[in-house]
Amino acid sequence: MIDETGNAIDHSMEGSAMRPKHERRSRWRALGLAVFTCICLAGCSKGPAVSIQSLIDEADPGATIEVPAGTYRENLSIAKTLTLIGLTDGDDAVEIVGTEANTPAIAIDGDVDTMVELRGIVVTRSYGAGIDVTGDATATLLSVNVDDTVASGLNVRSDAQVHAVDSTFSNSDRNGATVSGDAQLTAEQCDFLSNAAAGLGIVTTRSVLLDACNVRDNGENGITVGGATHATFRSVRLEDNGGGEPTSANFVTLATAIISQAGTGLWIRDEATVLLEDCLVRTSATTGIIAFEDSSVILRGGEVSYNGEVGLQLLSNGAHVMEDAIISDNSGMGIFLAGTPSVRLDRCSLLRNGWGGLVLYAGSCYGYEATQSPYLFRGALTGSGNVIPGPDEADGNVDLDCCPASRCRTLTQLGDEEDP
Repeated sequence: MIDETGNAIDHSMEGSAMRPKHERRSRWRALGLAVFTCICLAGCSKGPAVSIQSLIDEADPGATIEVPAGTYRENLSIAKTLTLIGLTDGDDAVEIVGTEANTPAIAIDGDVDTMVELRGIVVTRSYGAGIDVTGDATATLLSVNVDDTVASGLNVRSDAQVHAVDSTFSNSDRNGATVSGDAQLTAEQCDFLSNAAAGLGIVTTRSVLLDACNVRDNGENGITVGGATHATFRSVRLEDNGGGEPTSANFVTLATAIISQAGTGLWIRDEATVLLEDCLVRTSATTGIIAFEDSSVILRGGEVSYNGEVGLQLLSNGAHVMEDAIISDNSGMGIFLAGTPSVRLDRCSLLRNGWGGLVLYAGSCYGYEATQSPYLFRGALTGSGNVIPGPDEADGNVDLDCCPASRCRTLTQLGDEEDP
């Protein structure tokens, strides 16, 4: 094999002096290195080649480059339309190791007509980002695995667009994927695992869609969302992430998503609106969902349950709607309201919560201290048809049903009522 200086590599050094400082290994790591003898354009005859980059430079726009299994120590730059396919040989895959500091292992840049497809490629132990897509380029990643990078595994920025399918972004020293500027990301059946910061960090003016993805075991957060982003997370599992899922984006939709085993399940702030449809938010160490500032929560169906403290803490000035949801078995309160939120609660079940089903930060509940606090509940609470049983009833909340108690009487009636 030839290194980046053109010298032959002694394979006897592999695993010792030649090894980069990173000690982790991709789960796709080949059992042994395969010496490459060719890198072919589709249909070309076999023959020696110095690097993948030399084939990229020589290829006409629209070409397909087929790369035999092996480990390639180089940083690739792609600025034209082409397809790069990694061929497998038994357990061996195409593994690209970026060797230049602060440089992506694969950099993709171009105008709106630049379309790049990467298929069956493993990027590992890069001293920069794994894959960086910028400019107006469009990249499609099929069965691509990015592991053990110093910067984000996937970086999508400027006006670039990325569509990732059946790909994994793991063990980055930063985010599994970062989306910024006016960039757009669609990820289907992808995994964002064990990254030091977030599984995904998203601050873009455009849309982001995750469908049937796993976001798990990330050190800080599963997903952070901000800016003018319109994000949709459909059938996404967010589990065992360190902090929670903070969002300050314009509008975020979570549909049939699972958020579990976080510090706090979902943080919502600024003027963000978050819609949760048939989601499970459970087993967070503290609060399932917490809303600050001018943010709003829309909860339709689903469950908020088994969280270490409160199910929902609504402290914002926004408008919140909860319909047909189950809020149960939280160690503290089911719902806690403070400040000036506008809350509508219809046909929800608040069951078996430790401190109470629904509690307002009010003088009658917290005494003189609450009446002097700027967080005293002064908002609006409306709704009907809810089930909020007391301690002596079936599935009752442990300490009390509601505080003040008058709230339960109106919220559990079948008609549309408002408690003044």
